[in-house]
Amino acid sequence: MKKFSSALALAAAMGLPATGMAAEVDFGAEFEVNGYAVDMDTGAEDGNGNSIDEVRGFQQRAVLNMNMKGAGGVSFHSGVLLSGDTWSGDNHVTPQAGTTGDAAGVTGSSDNGGGGDDVRLDHAYVQVPMLGGVVRTGRMKASWANCFLACDDRRDRIQYLTRLGNTTVFGIYDKRQEGNLNAPEDDGDMWLGGFIGNYAGWTAGSLFIYWNGEEDASADNAGIGTYALTDVKLIAPYVKGAAGPVDLEFGLNYFFGGSDASVFQDTHTSEFIRAGFDAGPVLIEGQVVAVQSGGLVAPGFDTFSSLLHNSPDHDQSPTSVAGVGSVGIADTTDELESQLFALRVTGNVTDQWKLMGAVGGFQYENDSDNVSALDIDGSGTFFDAQVHYAVTEDTTVSATYGMLQGDDIQAGFTSAAAADDEADPSAMSLNLNTRF
Repeated sequence: MKKFSSALALAAAMGLPATGMAAEVDFGAEFEVNGYAVDMDTGAEDGNGNSIDEVRGFQQRAVLNMNMKGAGGVSFHSGVLLSGDTWSGDNHVTPQAGTTGDAAGVTGSSDNGGGGDDVRLDHAYVQVPMLGGVVRTGRMKASWANCFLACDDRRDRIQYLTRLGNTTVFGIYDKRQEGNLNAPEDDGDMWLGGFIGNYAGWTAGSLFIYWNGEEDASADNAGIGTYALTDVKLIAPYVKGAAGPVDLEFGLNYFFGGSDASVFQDTHTSEFIRAGFDAGPVLIEGQVVAVQSGGLVAPGFDTFSSLLHNSPDHDQSPTSVAGVGSVGIADTTDELESQLFALRVTGNVTDQWKLMGAVGGFQYENDSDNVSALDIDGSGTFFDAQVHYAVTEDTTVSATYGMLQGDDIQAGFTSAAAADDEADPSAMSLNLNTRF
């Protein structure tokens, strides 16, 4: 980030009066552009009868960050998304909600290729040292367990952190859904306690989470709908460290106790374990991911495949077409059992050039009583290759190619609409990323 030693310089640069300004200001920026091609063999068509088996496009994402530090350690952290748009050429227009065609509105949490032209908030919060620790409040980024539980999410949050020896202890409240302000029955809230620390060279921590919503609120909330997680609990431990020359990492998502109106109604689990060994010229990594009863694996988790997950919530990847987890929906995906095994080798050819290759296998079984297309028993393999070139310390150009092959492979197999026995998707991308 570019730093102004005081706000006086910033005020002068912007032509603003400097009265009352005494903060240190940092500016930073993030920009990426992705060209991509995705191919599948589903035979599916869109509403106009056009095949959706070949998808081609470009997308970009631009963020401007600004942090300010004032007297007494109080600081303000913010980011504004300037663009999160798919290139549309000469027909480019600002999307308008409620319209169709070139002017169609865009929805969802994607800020890369799905967010449209509107300049909007990425994150903004204030940090205040108080009560023997730090209080943060505002809209914040959220990730946990190397993206296994949450990955680059955004949360409206109040957070308190304090240190106890080698351990950081924290408590969090998130407003997860707000409907009508005069109708609390359509709200969704999350309460979280957790810790993380360093113990004998190992990093270890855990989250303890409770979500609450109104089980019978759907008739009174003006179409907002009952919050999806009602009385759901979660324990999510995470451990990372080294055993001799081998780096190890482990994460677990253990959901339980949801009401009959909720996802994750029963017990739904997922785990991963990853090992890495630095062999000098190359880094060798292997991992296993397992899901029981429709447990959660966050979309942004690195499976070593550019087609499986690897799509953070606010930097979504157009080449990500499938996943190995779910959200424990009763009679739909709550019987999903899946496993993934993967091996990756990374080699630095020079200080600027890096090559990556990965192979893996996966299998899944789901006994759905209600949706025949989700009553599946499939397996497959994947191959992935990447080339990364560091133009500068801030800027990287990369190319990726990935493919999935096997029996009953589903492109986004937890969705009945995308299910296909022989999709065999493949995808490639060319990417430019810069951050300073």
